[in-house]
Amino acid sequence: MIWNRVGLGLARAGVREHPKEASMFKRLTAMVIPAVLMPGLAVAAVAIRVNGVEITDVQLRIAQATAKEMGKGRQVDDGTIAKGVVDQLVSRVLLLQGARDAGLTADAAVAQAEVDKQKQQLGSEGYAAMLRESGLSEKDILAMEQEQQVIERFIQKQFAGKSPVTEEQARAYYDSHPKSFEHPDQVRVRTVFIKAPQGLAAEQDAALRVRAEEALRRIKAGEDFAKVAGEVSEDPAKSRGGELGWIRRGFFPPEVEGGFFELPLGQVSGVLRSKLGYHVFKVEERRGPGTTSFDEVKDQLRRYMQGKQDQDQIRRFVEERRAVAKVEILDPALKASLAAAPPTASGTAVPLAPAHGQKP
Repeated sequence: MIWNRVGLGLARAGVREHPKEASMFKRLTAMVIPAVLMPGLAVAAVAIRVNGVEITDVQLRIAQATAKEMGKGRQVDDGTIAKGVVDQLVSRVLLLQGARDAGLTADAAVAQAEVDKQKQQLGSEGYAAMLRESGLSEKDILAMEQEQQVIERFIQKQFAGKSPVTEEQARAYYDSHPKSFEHPDQVRVRTVFIKAPQGLAAEQDAALRVRAEEALRRIKAGEDFAKVAGEVSEDPAKSRGGELGWIRRGFFPPEVEGGFFELPLGQVSGVLRSKLGYHVFKVEERRGPGTTSFDEVKDQLRRYMQGKQDQDQIRRFVEERRAVAKVEILDPALKASLAAAPPTASGTAVPLAPAHGQKP
């Protein structure tokens, strides 16, 4: 799946992103696959219909459960969550229809490989339990993966990077937003990350922890951290030897941050567990409060600005399509939640999935 890491990179560098500028790109391209499972779902009925395309109550409840799980710790009422979920489900259908209008299709082999990867991550028992408890079939999962692939291809073809952001534009943004580039105490770190989302079967989780422990053993035995990260880490930073750049306090969840932030320079943490998986960190540099220089942040800033520009194009496309779309809310409970929602509630404030390292 595509994860937009613009906001993640800027957070590391000290750029604070306004909540209203949170990544629509990330939300719209996230598959509606549960982060938590919904036991006991009934036989699927149609909950929403968009231009004749049916969204079932199973899909709706999975999306609602995922949004609530990702919104834990935030004061968000059910009506706002309902609006956000409907916005995202409807937007997904409109993007899919746009992709099909453009003649785009999925690669069945690639989609099947992604489903197989999910099976491997969950383990045979965990995967079977996910199907049983979510009310989805393997055919449903494969169809959703194929649809997701088509949407991603459409976004890349239609919106991504059509008007490249220049260094001059980035400099102008930097000069006009000085407060955004101030930073507190920071450490520069490398990481080895092994993906192990919560909910895996015990034996699968244990096997993934062993992988992290083996990486730590190699590092403690004298192997270069960057080399080990490049070989075994599942963070995109593996291509940079696990280099995450400057991290401020509060960026990682406490259970992870407490294990590395105060380490002496050059020291390596133990294996740390977060909701997303297992982490090993090495602290390479430390600095106090200050301002991030333009040279340090310019590449990340250009990516941020490019991402926002792409988001604006996606938003305009969805708004234009929705203005003429026929959207029918058929689920009575959903209708009631929407009717009770505050008039100004906006579902775009409730992301379906966090980027690696971000607290949900």
